[in-house]
Amino acid sequence: MRVLVACEFSGAVREAFRARGHDAWSCDLLETEIPGQHIVGDVLEVLGDGWDLMVAHPPCTHLAVSGRAGGRTRRRNKRTRWSSCAP
Repeated sequence: MRVLVACEFSGAVREAFRARGHDAWSCDLLETEIPGQHIVGDVLEVLGDGWDLMVAHPPCTHLAVSGRAGGRTRRRNKRTRWSSCAP
């Protein structure tokens, strides 16, 4: 299986797939920490290259606001942040 591990520079997940016999590649804007099959660049440019599976690890700052400071402000922003997703 051709596997693309997006937003991963460590190479750990890529190597786990390779150890199980998959043709796994990682892609990130940074160089890989573990030498191997790694694409340096924007993952959007390689999405159409015939992958069977993609595992994506976007930076946590895009997934959570848990690291932000501020008590009430955080709760208020959390409500308004997702309000645009409501039908």
